[in-house]
Amino acid sequence: MTNKRTDISSLREMILDLICEDCRHDEILSRVNEQLDAQGQRAISLRTLRRFIQDWSLDKANLDDVRELIQTLIHKGSRQGDILRKVNEQLSGHNQRAISLRTLQRKIKDWGLGQIETNSVRELIQTQLDNGYQPLELIERVNTQLSAENQCGISLRTLQKHLKEWGLDRKTKHARFLQDSYEDITELIVQQVPIVTILRSMNEALEEEGLPRISERTFYKHLESWGFQRQERVRITDELVDRVRYRFFVYGLSDRSILRDVQKLDKLPCTAYAIRKIRYQYGMKRRYRTEEERLSNLLRAIEFIESDLQKSPAVLSMGREYLYVYVRQQGLDSGLSRT
Repeated sequence: MTNKRTDISSLREMILDLICEDCRHDEILSRVNEQLDAQGQRAISLRTLRRFIQDWSLDKANLDDVRELIQTLIHKGSRQGDILRKVNEQLSGHNQRAISLRTLQRKIKDWGLGQIETNSVRELIQTQLDNGYQPLELIERVNTQLSAENQCGISLRTLQKHLKEWGLDRKTKHARFLQDSYEDITELIVQQVPIVTILRSMNEALEEEGLPRISERTFYKHLESWGFQRQERVRITDELVDRVRYRFFVYGLSDRSILRDVQKLDKLPCTAYAIRKIRYQYGMKRRYRTEEERLSNLLRAIEFIESDLQKSPAVLSMGREYLYVYVRQQGLDSGLSRT
């Protein structure tokens, strides 16, 4: 053996092959030192081997060569698991080391392949959804527009994430539509209209909005989330009516909050159905269906204030919020907001 500095440049290809075979560094070191010994050179340490691997960038795959492939697969809406498999196949074909899913995700983020200027495609997505297109049909149209704008394509999962953020996914739109219809639905329930009839009417309204129909099971889940059970009976007493009226007119509480307070604070048996039935029977409305109905209630409130002024001028010193509460305490709603 000589004291010359060891030269392992001739072993670079062998080291690369061993790395591609997922050999551990200590296994690679053993093979390298065998070759060095055969060449009459000094053995090297594990630290020296690792330095050479790092200097030659053998421990890292050159992902710039597969960037176009990754972008194309994203444009087609491929899942990241499928992208990873195809990328590693190409890297293996070029004698490069495979990468992990985490590395792929980091590179996609670094290159900005998973990011888009959302405003540029939101209008397109909204229009296509209104025309009845589903996300799987949308992805190609969206990526075509992004490509025309020199932006990178997105995956189906990314599209679905944006739909959820914008409130355009089916689940969010259904929930919002049903919540907006709460007053109408619950009023029909207390009128003893059959659930199947209400559901049929709701599905017709959903179809007019370009939304898919919902099943009876889904509809019942929404009713249960509002506190309505399929079978429940409670005796409506004068005391219960007074407690509901007080919390509705004085505090303007939601039905759920009224139910909670009546059960926990007043210790009275009550259900969401009973709350809604009391409100329906005693005219406790949260909104008016027509402008005429709103004006009629406003005139009643004005007549009450004028009548009250004849008894005492105290109402003149009330601020807007207190006047709002005072009028509601009489079972009236001026149609004005509290602020």
